Amino acid sequence: KPRRAGFDRALRKMELTADRTVMIGDQIFTDVLGANRAGALSILVKPIHLHNIWLKLRHVAEQPFIFIARKRRITKP
Repeated sequence: KPRRAGFDRALRKMELTADRTVMIGDQIFTDVLGANRAGALSILVKPIHLHNIWLKLRHVAEQPFIFIARKRRITKP
């Protein structure tokens, strides 16, 4: 993640298509970005536990993007 190739491999292995797949993750820069690049719907959830300093720092860096996304929230039918 966030390379598309990893998502494409997973989709092939599970015999799914991106338009019928949802990626649920707690990191914008890996989970959400990767899913969007692969053409799948993404759902961002709050992290359960930020167990090291690097995850805490990444979470802080994601906050402006989360704020913008909340303002632009788009729902699909």
